[in-house]
Amino acid sequence: MNTSTTNRLNFYKFFLLVLLIAFLNGCVGTKQFKEGKYVLYKQKIVAPKHVNKEELTKQLVQKKNRRLLGLPIFYYAAIYNAGVKKFDSSKYETKKEAISLKFDTKISKTGNKPNKIASLNTKKNIKLLKQDKYLKEGNLFMRWGEPLVYLDSSETQKTIKNIDNYLMANGWFNGYSNYNVKYVLNRAYVSYNLTTNKPYLIDSVYLDIKDARIDSLLNKHNYTTTLISGERYEQKKLVKERNSIENYLKNNGYFDFTKQYIKYKIDTTLGNHKLAINLSLLLPAAKSAHSFYRIDSVIFTADASSQNINSLNRATDVYKGITYRYFEPNYAKKVLNRRIFLKPDMLYSKENTLSTQSELANMDIFKFVNISYDTTGGNFIANIFTSPLSRYQFSSETGLSISSYGLPGPFVSASIKKRNIFKKLGIFEIDGRIGVEGVASASDQDNVYSNIESGVNIGLTFPQFFLPLTEDFKLKLKLHDPKTLVQLGVTYNNRPEFKRTILNATNSYSWRITKTKQFTFKLIDINLVRTPFISNDYLNRLKELDSLGNNLINSFEDAFVSSFSLTYTGINNYYGQGVVGKYFGTTIEPGGTFNSLWTSSQIINKDTLQLYSYLRAQIDYRQITPKSRRGKLAYKIKIGAAFPYGENGVLPYEKYFFGGGSTSVRAWKPRRLGPGAYDHTDEDGNVTYQFEQQGEILLETSLEYRQKIIGILQGAAFLDAGNIWTLEDEPTRPGSQFKFDTFIRQIALGGGVGLRFDFSFLLIRFDAAFKLVDPARPLGSRFILNSGFYDAPFNNRQRTEPVVYHFAIGYPF
Repeated sequence: MNTSTTNRLNFYKFFLLVLLIAFLNGCVGTKQFKEGKYVLYKQKIVAPKHVNKEELTKQLVQKKNRRLLGLPIFYYAAIYNAGVKKFDSSKYETKKEAISLKFDTKISKTGNKPNKIASLNTKKNIKLLKQDKYLKEGNLFMRWGEPLVYLDSSETQKTIKNIDNYLMANGWFNGYSNYNVKYVLNRAYVSYNLTTNKPYLIDSVYLDIKDARIDSLLNKHNYTTTLISGERYEQKKLVKERNSIENYLKNNGYFDFTKQYIKYKIDTTLGNHKLAINLSLLLPAAKSAHSFYRIDSVIFTADASSQNINSLNRATDVYKGITYRYFEPNYAKKVLNRRIFLKPDMLYSKENTLSTQSELANMDIFKFVNISYDTTGGNFIANIFTSPLSRYQFSSETGLSISSYGLPGPFVSASIKKRNIFKKLGIFEIDGRIGVEGVASASDQDNVYSNIESGVNIGLTFPQFFLPLTEDFKLKLKLHDPKTLVQLGVTYNNRPEFKRTILNATNSYSWRITKTKQFTFKLIDINLVRTPFISNDYLNRLKELDSLGNNLINSFEDAFVSSFSLTYTGINNYYGQGVVGKYFGTTIEPGGTFNSLWTSSQIINKDTLQLYSYLRAQIDYRQITPKSRRGKLAYKIKIGAAFPYGENGVLPYEKYFFGGGSTSVRAWKPRRLGPGAYDHTDEDGNVTYQFEQQGEILLETSLEYRQKIIGILQGAAFLDAGNIWTLEDEPTRPGSQFKFDTFIRQIALGGGVGLRFDFSFLLIRFDAAFKLVDPARPLGSRFILNSGFYDAPFNNRQRTEPVVYHFAIGYPF
């Protein structure tokens, strides 16, 4: 029997063993089943395809117990039962009595000292609340776990009522539901069955509005209703319509209007499953119309929290209709004016009010920004109250950090910030950082070395564009949070193979098109790169590659790298809870476009520095979808391409793409995947992942299921796929070139499991990843279950590393 067959048999044995363990442990958490009771094991909703199953699931009153990866293992119930066995309520009652006696005795001996008595009472209450928490929620195991959920017929009837109400609220007025229960051993399987019948459609919408001005606004001024004739009736659309009308009117002067004035009547007597909606907008009591407001004046108070007793000492200055009040003239009113969207004689607008508050808060100048309206005296006055943050701020931080290709290591960082630089509302900041990480050697993947990285940055940020733009255009930009950043920095990197210093200068502009979508344009991004040291082993490898036509060595010569770039980022609740979160980012970066300008002006000497010309682009999409009470499905796809077109034919080393590592395809060590079908064998015919592998094309995707197990502990199962490729055929790395007819067969696949420890402020991650498809192996033996997968030279597990372990900080994406 050959090695491949033996390994396949071992795999099947392992798989059967897992199934056996799952079967034998099927009773975990069920040993304390109550006699005559049935555990709610499964709930199923049978409904037509046009009914939203996710919304129906929310109608279930009882929630079944969570199980381990869907297996019949009630581990939360087992944990809860373990806690119940050790729980003794009398112990906590006794502790409460002892605490009360202890503190009451201390208080009685305190005498007439109110502050001390109050302090003792506070401590006493804190300790008593802790014991009350134990009495109410149980001990730690009981809080981590959950009791077994038994089928309750009364709760099932409530679910039926919820489903029927849902059908009514969504236009299925003649719909109905029922349920049936199947009992197997001590378990109950509940099936809810829905019949919707024909839905009621909206035939017409009538507006009954007594206020003439509001009637004109809604009928003549392009108000768009969400109630469309011919669509199915949905109660949530009525709620949305009420909110929409309220917001519309509040943005058109109606400061004190509320949606309680909006009423609906539904007429279902039209026949043919059609209905009419009558929308009535009521008038205020004893009034013939709703009041609307125009702003009489806008008052900006720059130091609302000042302790200066005599507020009469505040200076008053009017700039373009806004009254500024301050003790000291610290702010440029011209800049502030671009962030204030409230002006005299404008109609009151809730949207402009919130935008003003948001834009002023985003400047990182003010401690708080409050906006209120004063209607006394017959005037409508907008008051903007602000309080400045400390002009100087120092912060420092220590902790663990990790890059995409390394092991966690300690770091120390510090920053000094000065706000309102030059009294132009800008921010001047100096920050420094030094850290150590464990990284796989670029020339010896079996060893991990310390990588020292340090850097210092000096930056200036201003809340406006420093560009030759007209004042009118700058005012149009004010809703988009425009910012200018000028930054100068230096980074030092000390690796076993080389030492590298990068001096960087950037000038970038950022703006938002919505609250969740942002553009960043780097007009100037200049890097002066020096590599004063390259180890002999690595230098010899680079020279060997150079002699075979691979000019990677040029990437390690002293260089001048210039580029500009445009980046778009869209984030939709990616870090939120309970709903689908999405992230999308893309960058396009032309490099070396103006090299001729630098050389012709003799700013740069191309005889002593390498110059690069390239075009680099990258797309990154991620999504997190809730799948259960504590489970999430995370997905990522990343595509990148870089095209060098300069005389040296290479990219700066930092601009290449790499595969493998804790945030990439985890079944390969950092930067060891690919390129393409390159087989990683040396001149002796042995598999070696000695050297980092770079490429110009990247394709990478991941699918990961995450679930909370207990307390701070989370579990994960994942699949990663991807690879890197070169643009041109390389004799030194045969099979590395990207080709449309072969790249699919060169996608690497890895899978694995992991644990995460979520401390809220820090997440520590352990992943174990297995190679499932290895494109470096011959066709026909790339899949782990295929014959020949472990044939020579891939039978040396120490070299091929079928399992790779990662210790990291934070989620992989």
